[in-house]
Amino acid sequence: MNAKDIIKNKIENLISSNIVQILKVSSGGLIFNEGDTCESLGYVYKGKINISTLSISSKEEIISTISDGDFFGQFLIFNEENNKYLGDIIANKNSEVVLISKELLYKLFMTDKEFLSAYLSKVSNEAYKIKQQVKLLSHKKNIDRVIYYLKTNNINKEIDIKSITNLSKIVNLPRENVSRIISKLERDGLITKDKNIITLTDKIKKCALNG
Repeated sequence: MNAKDIIKNKIENLISSNIVQILKVSSGGLIFNEGDTCESLGYVYKGKINISTLSISSKEEIISTISDGDFFGQFLIFNEENNKYLGDIIANKNSEVVLISKELLYKLFMTDKEFLSAYLSKVSNEAYKIKQQVKLLSHKKNIDRVIYYLKTNNINKEIDIKSITNLSKIVNLPRENVSRIISKLERDGLITKDKNIITLTDKIKKCALNG
């Protein structure tokens, strides 16, 4: 089993043993307010939640979306200085959430090596993805940003971008810019595109990113 499956099984055992309870939240329901201190590890058992904040113009901005099988608060719970939620924690749809106290988490780490290993693996992978996103956004040239994403997220040279709109959100660029970049990469023979599937050619490996 992978880390995600191990964690799910462990949490289901905690639920069946009445050690933790399931918090059922209706779509749009508020779980925590922005600025609340994180005192527990959140786990989305079913459903999906958003972490959102308000922009200066009072427009809601979604910071991230957490799907079932994923944590929230994992980077805050052990942080003594920066342990407040950066946005409101709101159910994206009818969801079930489990909250694991810091004390119980410590106990699990000490008594269950399999859980500890799976937890560290999952959180380390999430931290790595954040570092990747920071590196992606550090590229000043738009085309370099798109190429970096394609080169680091393909599987056997293929990547399903879902849509140009989706890709533009990932690389944080206007849709029109991303569309032009993809067209240019096709013309230059760096990629081929069949609907939403992009295939990288050997030529793209030679591209030097300028940062």
